[in-house]
Amino acid sequence: MHTPNVKPLLIIVEGPTACGKSTLVKGLRRKLPDVALAHMPRPPKDIIHSPWLMETHYMTPLRDGRHVDVLLDRWVYSNMAYSAVFKNQARCAPWNLERWALEWFRPLAVFLTADASTLYTRIRERNEARLPHVVDRIENLTRLVAEYKDIEAQCGLPKVGVPTDGDGWTPAATL
Repeated sequence: MHTPNVKPLLIIVEGPTACGKSTLVKGLRRKLPDVALAHMPRPPKDIIHSPWLMETHYMTPLRDGRHVDVLLDRWVYSNMAYSAVFKNQARCAPWNLERWALEWFRPLAVFLTADASTLYTRIRERNEARLPHVVDRIENLTRLVAEYKDIEAQCGLPKVGVPTDGDGWTPAATL
């Protein structure tokens, strides 16, 4: 629950497909029932080339609710990673977005990671038709894991990296 005169929390959960984001978010929702859950809508096609579009898309939903604690399932970092790998677009820096997040919230970026073979196995086990065909190729997953690691290293927000392994362990198991 948000305390007056204290900036609200913003917990951002990031990582590639099948790394455990949804599991962690569900566990956090059980532990923190008063935290608002937010999902970022799919960004406009050319958002990566427009700082104004990026700011409008990624900050407006947060600005409207900046007086409550927020748990965010993906944010700008996912768009950066997937665009770099699957669209061969140069990654832009989200510095203004991070500045606003720091100004309005007490943010924490949680980066979940797993190796590409673990992600590949999880995707295959799910047999998810909604996943783009490019995500189910091991070489693309390897590039995606590397992209997220680089984004995590450059992230300007307080952050924590959480590895997941192939033995069924998920971050929510520690809650």
